[in-house]
Order: sequence, then structure tokens, then C-alpha cells
Amino acid sequence: MPKGYWFTHMSKVKIPPGTSVHKFKGYYDIGGFSAEKEKVFEAVRKEHYPKQISRVGCTFICPDFKSAMKWIKGDRYIRVFEVSYTGRKFRTDAKYWNNCHYGNIEEMAHLYWQGTRSGGEYPEILVQGNVQVLREMDTYKDGKKRERVERQLSKERSAALLAKEYMRDTWV
Repeated sequence: MPKGYWFTHMSKVKIPPGTSVHKFKGYYDIGGFSAEKEKVFEAVRKEHYPKQISRVGCTFICPDFKSAMKWIKGDRYIRVFEVSYTGRKFRTDAKYWNNCHYGNIEEMAHLYWQGTRSGGEYPEILVQGNVQVLREMDTYKDGKKRERVERQLSKERSAALLAKEYMRDTWV
């Protein structure tokens, strides 16, 4: 089975080996420019590249650990997992998604769906099929830093929950 790397926001929830990874639902519900891009990219795909996998309903993975680390850029809230996958795949360059603006969305969408490699830092694989976690990768130089980050995140979550409860109890 081919392998790649998937990342998600940090959580206390354990994600054991064998867990199936969730599918991307699209940016439609958040609105704004990302939603507009998603609509244009999907329209271009349907009209010109109908055999390509849709971004909506796929799972995005990175082909290697180095590119996954470029995506997360040291964000302490992100966890990276080695995954295996089966099913259809399409490799492209997310540079075309990332570098869109209102004047070039359609042009960037064509380059994206053609699978044009820019030599950029953001290769991605769209997978339509099953993606399963093999193991969590250590994105920290040492385990102690990871423990400190997890303790800090736990404190931040606790403070956020207390604030939420306070607001709920105060403003009812």
C-alpha cells in the first residue's frame, strides 16, 4: 500500500493505528474567498478534468514527511501521522491553490488540475478511498518539548472551557 503523511489539529484524543482518516468537506460552509476558490476549482474540474478526483470528499495527504513539515511550519497545534491509502489518487501542487487571487483563480485551477509541478514546497495527493493511520510522527526535536506543549494546550483548553462556562452562566 502506498504511504503518505496526513496532519490534523492537536487534540487530546488518541488516534491509534488503523483509524480511518476523515474526508474534506470543502470550504463552502465558511464563506469568503476560500469558498469562492473552491467553487471555481470544482467548476473547472467538472468541465475540463472530469476524471480527476474532486477536492470535496477526498483526503489530502503529503507525499513525504519533509513536505508535511513545510505545511505545518512548526505550528504546535498540529499533529502529523504516517498513513497508508488505497483507492484513486491525484498528485498536484497546492501552490496553485495557495497563490490564487481574484484575478487568476481560473488560471490557477487549470494548472492545479493538470497536475503541473511548480517545483514548489507544497506537493499534495488527493485520495479518494480509504486512508488509515499507521503511526504518529514526532514533530518535535525531543519528547520533553512535546510534553510541555501538551501541558500548555491542556491549560489553554481548561481556561477556555472555564471562560465559556462563565459566559454561559453569567449571560443566561
